Amino acid sequence: AVMTQEAATAFDRMVQDSGGIVTYKDIESAQRSESKNRAVGGAVRSNHLTGNAIDIHGPSKEWMKKHAHKYGFHRLKTEAESGTYKGHDGHFDFY
Repeated sequence: AVMTQEAATAFDRMVQDSGGIVTYKDIESAQRSESKNRAVGGAVRSNHLTGNAIDIHGPSKEWMKKHAHKYGFHRLKTEAESGTYKGHDGHFDFY
């Protein structure tokens, strides 16, 4: 998975601190090219374009829902959760 150095460092800390629950194999998408982002229907100014977003599933996602904010990753709330994000519940922006 390609991320900015800061995001990758934070993700590595989550892997360590979670006791291995968070893993790179659960990452579905990280940094994307503009053409890939368009092809998957990503937002024009998606943080995926800069390497500051990941889409994650599996056990990693559940752990990150509870703890990722401590590491600089913030999950977008879906429309079903009274948010504005129209995607799945495993998108995290790093900032």
